[in-house]
Amino acid sequence: MPNYSIWLLEYARVNEQPAGSIVSGMYNQGTIVAPFCYAVIKGEGHVAMVDVGYDYSGHHKHIADISGCSHWRPPREVLGKIGLRPEDVDTVFITHAHFDHMGNIPAFPNARFFIQERELNKWLWAWSLPERFGWIKRPVDPQDLCELSRLAGKGKLVLADGLVEDALPGIHLLPAYDTHSFGCQYVLVETASGLWAFVGDNMYSYKNVGDVYQPIGFCQCDLSKTILSIDEILLRVGGDRERLIPFHEEEVWSTFPSWKGDDGLHIAEVCLESGEERN
Repeated sequence: MPNYSIWLLEYARVNEQPAGSIVSGMYNQGTIVAPFCYAVIKGEGHVAMVDVGYDYSGHHKHIADISGCSHWRPPREVLGKIGLRPEDVDTVFITHAHFDHMGNIPAFPNARFFIQERELNKWLWAWSLPERFGWIKRPVDPQDLCELSRLAGKGKLVLADGLVEDALPGIHLLPAYDTHSFGCQYVLVETASGLWAFVGDNMYSYKNVGDVYQPIGFCQCDLSKTILSIDEILLRVGGDRERLIPFHEEEVWSTFPSWKGDDGLHIAEVCLESGEERN
């Protein structure tokens, strides 16, 4: 069994996220705090990440500001809290291309990136549409698509066509097409403490996976497929919702051993191998 340590790192947040954007149907029910996170997986001679957040500049800054994001900190500061640098990261798994998941590619110069080929191709299609389709385009910065092309030219991009087994030892990529985004994928990680699933944004909150599934409030493709993907992922981890790692759920800080940095942002120690320093 692979020996991996996993952290969930908050790099920004929205303090007043409309509840209905997190759980479909929660209209007129106020706001909640929505963290913005990425994950680090360390072990087997690798430092990997699931998603990379965004750089607070240019079009990313515009999207972040109109979305109400605050408390943004750069990866060098965020990863430094667990003793790592962006240069240490050798592998990145992109769940989908939205700005807050794929908007900081240049910060990780030594990494090889994995994304579903369908995600790249469909976003190129979306950006070719006339401006009246601007709502479709809004969550993605076209410059990030250019960054993927740059990576391809350097031999650092892997375009997945569906399932990728053992992208790294015990780490598997599975497609969830036409759900939250065109070519979403989720990441399964085998560890000595069991199987963990990074769900991307097909699930925002543990509220999405109650006794009756409640879909996410913001979906660019098919809500029914999004619900079905949640069910598929949950079954893969034995029905234990705490094996699902969402990136916009404040409850994760009480689900896992967690602490705050001086900037007020959280770090969750999802699972740490023996010898890994705990806070």
